[in-house]
Amino acid sequence: MVVHFNNPESMAGTVAHLAQVGFGRERIVVYDNGSEASKREQAREACAALGCEFVASAVNHGWGGAINDFLRSRGWQDDDLLLIAAHDARILAIDFAEIEREFSRPERLFVSPCTVNDMEGLYSAARAFWFRKAAPDAVSEVQVGHATACFARPSRLGEIGFDEEYFIYGCESEVFLRANDAGYVTTMLRSFVVDNAATDSSSDFCTRAFAINSMYTAWKRHGLGGALQRAGALAGSALRLRLAGDSSGSRIKLAAALYGVTHPRVGLRTYLRQRGRG
Repeated sequence: MVVHFNNPESMAGTVAHLAQVGFGRERIVVYDNGSEASKREQAREACAALGCEFVASAVNHGWGGAINDFLRSRGWQDDDLLLIAAHDARILAIDFAEIEREFSRPERLFVSPCTVNDMEGLYSAARAFWFRKAAPDAVSEVQVGHATACFARPSRLGEIGFDEEYFIYGCESEVFLRANDAGYVTTMLRSFVVDNAATDSSSDFCTRAFAINSMYTAWKRHGLGGALQRAGALAGSALRLRLAGDSSGSRIKLAAALYGVTHPRVGLRTYLRQRGRG
C-alpha cells in the first residue's frame, strides 16, 4: 500500500521502484488520500500505465485515517503481510525471507526498516518521539519503528488502528507504542533499509503539527503531569530557538505548548477543524 497525496510524480517513481526491488505491480495498491482533482487524475493515469491498483478517497483522512480506511476495505487473513509506504519511499535493501521469518513469530505486528542514518526511535513524555544510534544487531527490538516503509500484519493492525486525532505527524509513531502496550514486539532489521530523502519536515506547518501532537501524546499516555513535562520541554526549545534568531519557530512552539495545556487530549485534527481547515 502506497499512501499518496498531491505528488503523482513521486508516487509513480515509488511504484516503479517497488516493482524493481521485487513487489509485483499487480499487488501494489496506491491509496489517494484526498488529493486535488488534477493531482488525483494524474495519479490515476500513472497507476494505469504502471499496472497497479488505484483507490481514491474524496477527503483527506490524514496518514492514519487513510490506512484505517484501507484496512477496513479488505478482508485479511492472519498470514497476510502488508507493506505501508509513503509516496516518496525508497527501499535500499530488503531480505524477504528474513521478513517472513520475523512474522512467523506470533508476537510480531510490525517489522521496521533501518534508516540510512542508522537510528532507532524512542518515546518519553518530555522529549516526545526522538532517535538515537541503533544497536549493531542484525535484528533488534525497538520501541518505535520507522513508518516510511514498514511491514505490518494487517489482520491485527486493524484491531489496534491508527489514532486519527493526530491527522499527520505523530500517529505513524504512536501506533508502535500501543502495539507494545498490547503485547506485540516491533523488530528492526538491518537487512531492510529505507530512505525518503525527498521529504522535508522543516516547514512551519510541520513544526506546529509535531508540537501540538506531542502535547496530545503526553496527555494520552501520562495525563496532566506528562503534558506539563512536554510543555516545559517545548518552552525550553522555544527559548533556544529565540536565542538562535529563529523567532518564528520559537513562537510556534510556545503557542503549541499553551494550546496543548489548555486543550487536553486534542491533536492536530481538532486544531485544524477549529480553524476551518479540517
